[in-house]
Amino acid sequence: MGSYWSSFFEKDELDESTGLTVTQKRLLVQTWAPVDKDYKKNGVALFVQLFEEYPETQQVFPKFKDKSIDKIKDSPKLRAHGSIVIKAISTMIQNLDDAECLVEMIKKTGRDHYHRGIDYKYFEIIGQFLLQFLKGQLGTDVITTEAEEAWVTVFKTINSVIKIEMDEEATQSSRPRVNND
Repeated sequence: MGSYWSSFFEKDELDESTGLTVTQKRLLVQTWAPVDKDYKKNGVALFVQLFEEYPETQQVFPKFKDKSIDKIKDSPKLRAHGSIVIKAISTMIQNLDDAECLVEMIKKTGRDHYHRGIDYKYFEIIGQFLLQFLKGQLGTDVITTEAEEAWVTVFKTINSVIKIEMDEEATQSSRPRVNND
């Protein structure tokens, strides 16, 4: 009965810096926890499924380019990269209450990928794909409509910061950009 009454009295305040409510932040932390718990397995599963559903994304990675999924799915390079990506997302999720730190992490991600020659469109793909991946891994009983809305909101925020940073790097950087095409 406490949760029924508390819904009338608690405000689900919006954090203007992230665009997320307190409830959305809680849902992000809760729904990401099982992915982070088995980060190696989930990192590999994430990339295998990404490469199967969006084959053009595999071509962006020189170490996986033009190789069969069967050949790379057990490779230590895929385990390592998948682990790094899962842990990077985990770190972002852990910093939802420290927007300044979170923004700096996202900017660094944008800069690093820009200088590797990664086009912004791949961040749009991964944002959409990750939600599909979470639903597939965790099911709709965990990824509820409310959790899905939280993930859509956080990816819009992340991707907008990445886009701004990549655009800024394009106009200000003297460092050469690698071309992965």
